[in-house]
Amino acid sequence: MVNIDLVIVGVFLIITLAIGFYYGKGITTFQDYAVGNRKMTNLVITISLIATIYGGNMLSSRLNIYYDLGLYELIMDLVHPIAFYLASRFVIIRMKEFVGHLSIAESMGSMYGPTVRMLTGIFGIMMTITLLTCQIKIGLNITAILFPETALFSTPSAIFLATLVVFYATFGGARAVALTDVYQFLLFGLCFPMLSFVLLYYAKDPIAGWQKLMDMPQFNIGKMHIWNNGIISKVLAYFIFSFVFSFNPAPIQRFYMAPSVWKAAKVFSKSAIIRIILPMLFLSVAIALYVGGHVIKPNQSVLHYIIGLPYFPGMRGILVTTIIALLMSTADSNLHAASVLFANDVWPMMGSLTKRVGKPSLQVVRVASVVIGIISLFLVLHTRNNAQLFIKTASIYGPVVSIPFLMACFGFRPRSITVLCSMGINIILAIYRIYYTNQLISSQNIFKPLFFSALILLVIHYILPQCPHTGWVGIKEHSPVDLQNQATKQWWKERLQRLTLPFTKSYRKTLFPKKGSTFILFGIYVIISTIIALCFIQKDYFFPYVYGYMSSMAIGTILVIYPTFHSYKKEGNALLHWLWPGLVGMLLFVANLQFAKLGHFSPMVCALFVSNLTLGIVFLSLEISMAMLGIAIITHLCIPPSVPFWNCFWAGYNEISIELIFAMLLITAAMVGLGTYKHLRDKANAKLKVIELRGNYERRIALEAIYNQANWSRLDMTHGSKLLQEMGAMLQKPCHYLYTHGQEQLGENINLFMHKLQKFSSLLLQRAKEERSLELNQKAVKPIEIEPTILKVYGVIRGLGEPMQLLLRNHTEVTQLLTDPSLFECFLTLNIWEISKCPQAADHMVTLTVSDTTLRYDYAIVTQTGKKMLTLPALAFSISTDDSTQNILPAYDIMDKIPPVCL
Repeated sequence: MVNIDLVIVGVFLIITLAIGFYYGKGITTFQDYAVGNRKMTNLVITISLIATIYGGNMLSSRLNIYYDLGLYELIMDLVHPIAFYLASRFVIIRMKEFVGHLSIAESMGSMYGPTVRMLTGIFGIMMTITLLTCQIKIGLNITAILFPETALFSTPSAIFLATLVVFYATFGGARAVALTDVYQFLLFGLCFPMLSFVLLYYAKDPIAGWQKLMDMPQFNIGKMHIWNNGIISKVLAYFIFSFVFSFNPAPIQRFYMAPSVWKAAKVFSKSAIIRIILPMLFLSVAIALYVGGHVIKPNQSVLHYIIGLPYFPGMRGILVTTIIALLMSTADSNLHAASVLFANDVWPMMGSLTKRVGKPSLQVVRVASVVIGIISLFLVLHTRNNAQLFIKTASIYGPVVSIPFLMACFGFRPRSITVLCSMGINIILAIYRIYYTNQLISSQNIFKPLFFSALILLVIHYILPQCPHTGWVGIKEHSPVDLQNQATKQWWKERLQRLTLPFTKSYRKTLFPKKGSTFILFGIYVIISTIIALCFIQKDYFFPYVYGYMSSMAIGTILVIYPTFHSYKKEGNALLHWLWPGLVGMLLFVANLQFAKLGHFSPMVCALFVSNLTLGIVFLSLEISMAMLGIAIITHLCIPPSVPFWNCFWAGYNEISIELIFAMLLITAAMVGLGTYKHLRDKANAKLKVIELRGNYERRIALEAIYNQANWSRLDMTHGSKLLQEMGAMLQKPCHYLYTHGQEQLGENINLFMHKLQKFSSLLLQRAKEERSLELNQKAVKPIEIEPTILKVYGVIRGLGEPMQLLLRNHTEVTQLLTDPSLFECFLTLNIWEISKCPQAADHMVTLTVSDTTLRYDYAIVTQTGKKMLTLPALAFSISTDDSTQNILPAYDIMDKIPPVCL
């Protein structure tokens, strides 16, 4: 009889091998092997990063811990995404100078020389071999436990699994590793929702299970004792461990696969978001086990218990496949990182020591991959404690490599000898702690070696003679940090501006509904939601507060019939524009919160509260709605009755009821409706902005010509006329000579020509004045702020959905520009919009530099010292990317011919 579980595992391995070979074909250079030519999408790199972090032991260990600790473990696990987000925001963004490198050792070598590069490569290989060994060891143990029928072949099975990983990682390179990681991680993502559903589907008495769950302190927020359990110290230790070891060779290799520092920062920040979701999945399985009434013995593994459940055939095969997928995704990433470190950083240094040419090549990296795989297999057969092997290696790698690298990213760049001395001292301390004292190390007491490593580096730097350009010198490429600070400042500024929007006449006018159906539907909603809230009011509050419910329904009725009033106008008036936001805030926030209090925060009134909140966001905006909610909460502190929130809230969730089910459905519908509406509205607004932008383009079709004329309009308007008058004056003497020497006819012709020159001069002057007055409206010209205008235009481009990063560098003390505001905004918008559609703008940072310059006109003016060219001050706007910069010249010549540079 065919074992369906083994069939599932076999099919998975075959598909993995096929994906690895398919995406690994076409590898012709070492760079393709190491970083995939940096053409992979952000999503692929992000999933590959997550799959690298979550190893094979994660499924078994996480389920056990969440089953025992519940929300306590969730709090500690949520530290990891925070650490990843902070790493992306404060470290990755400072690593622009390392873009283009192939490994962390190469980056260290670029700062501290070849010796540090080689040592970093060696310790990085040690770290990756350890992680690879742990994953193969986990596969060996799991195969023996979960498939008892193959216990005699557990060692050959593990060897076969390791060989498979070595095979496609060796020949496929970065692309094969990343794409197989995506496939393997998707299995993990599909397994957990299915597992939770199956456990709940076969639950015999879910209500009793839920009540039992709520009686357990680790699953009830109201009964948790955070301070007594010392969880804060554990959280701090977990945070430091996660932050520092985010820069292990395999995870940080994803930075080098990204085409730019911005793409890498997005990869780490998105992975932080995903790492928030995954702990929720582990917690959901633990909750499903309790709700389903499953009892697991203290010494029994949760995973082994789930695998033993005979719910459907193939369940064991799916779970085992998920574990194998996780360990393979971690194993191949570490094997790939180790082989790249050897071929790119250790082998060339060995060649220089032996006076041989040692360059990274495909042959070297593939041989290194096979040898590293064999070393890991050897360690698997001679290792007993995976956890101690990993922690001990990490206690060496972290102080020796991670700490100097992190301090360099924050701007501390000591001499090479200082880093080498620090590495040597930390190695000696680690060997003493591990081998001489034979000390068992946990992730919580690894903080001391990291702290001492940073302290040793600082002390040695200040003890040894200091060289120029060492110490706290900062980072070389500061533009990504400047852009991030600019974006953060602009984000907060926009939020504050949105909070002040209700006080502007134009915004209040846009908030007022333009259709009568909006009033009717909103009034009906207010009436229905008030009636539902009235059904859940506590009896003691009925008579004192029933008139509040009646008032709310009366206002809803007035809204329904308002479009039939004789005074109804679609555009409203100034008074109605003020009343509408206040009415929305009163009905959806103040009254809504009062009804929730009177209903003792039962599930249905809480669902109505969420629904009203989403509707308020639709009518107003997220920022204004949150501000109104805050005002409503503060107001209700003074409005009776006073209700204990947490006691009333959790009282409604002690058991599963029809009310709770309907409340959850209402909340889901409200959230889905809000998300769908917001998506469609943003999409429609983007289309309208594009249409408006195209309209502006059609109206300003001669934009460059106008600005060229604007440059010339700065000259005296009589310049052309004076040139012709001077030509006429030069002909006066010859004309007089001809008249006095008997050549009257010729003199008459010259005199007629002079009159024609004068007439042509007047016509030319009149035409120039008419053209310039037509194109540049003098009344529209006024001073505008340069920087706010540029950031406003950038916000418009971002609102159109263009993923461009624009850094403004203002190198001038001029803050205002005398121009037509609409013309200037249109000029910037059109240029930046076209640039945002270029591939270079998507992969690189765009810099807009504003600098002082001068314009030299082809027009000589007479001064006391003689004649010289007319030179006037100007501002130059230069748009470039970080890989293609342009220098602004101190002066530009304005000639009659069309210049090659457009100002």
